[in-house]
Amino acid sequence: MSLSRRAVDWVAGVFGHKGADLQGDAALQRAPAPPIPGLARPPVPAPAPAEPVQRLRRAIDFTAEEVENLRKLAHTDPVTGLPNRRHFLGRLALTLGDKGSAACALLIVRVVDLETLNQRLGRTETDRTLAAVADVLAAYPDRVPGAFAGRLNGSDFALVLPVAGVGEETALTLLRALRAAPAATIGGSEIVIGGVEGQLPPSAG
Repeated sequence: MSLSRRAVDWVAGVFGHKGADLQGDAALQRAPAPPIPGLARPPVPAPAPAEPVQRLRRAIDFTAEEVENLRKLAHTDPVTGLPNRRHFLGRLALTLGDKGSAACALLIVRVVDLETLNQRLGRTETDRTLAAVADVLAAYPDRVPGAFAGRLNGSDFALVLPVAGVGEETALTLLRALRAAPAATIGGSEIVIGGVEGQLPPSAG
């Protein structure tokens, strides 16, 4: 047996192959390197699959969006987009109990005889009238810090201003703005405004 063949057989024995399975020097070059005791290579951890993480993030984002939508539904009148009665009264109670609030004005805006208007115009057009009233009221919280508005019931809206002494002037301005809004006066709808204003009593304690 030649020296070359003996070398092949020796390598085959070291790596667990039979000499007949190897083909000379080419097989020797393809053989893996023998393991070195004490220097075992640690296994490389496989990367975590990205898709489950992305699905979890999407689920969290969707849940947060749903929670926000539910919060809005709980606090908002669906026809006008204004805060509903419960939310408005809760904020009014906080304002009246706030030691930092010295005065305020409360205006009530009413669409007169809403039921008759609904029968004459239909629900869709009546809702347009209510939404137009709400749009005029919503301009005050957008421009006046501390002001807020809401819908109290079918025909009544409310606006709170964080100061006293401007209630009458604001009521007249509101009335002119509502009469100038075509959607607010559809079908000859009538709107009246009243209110109260004054200094807030000192908070107990």
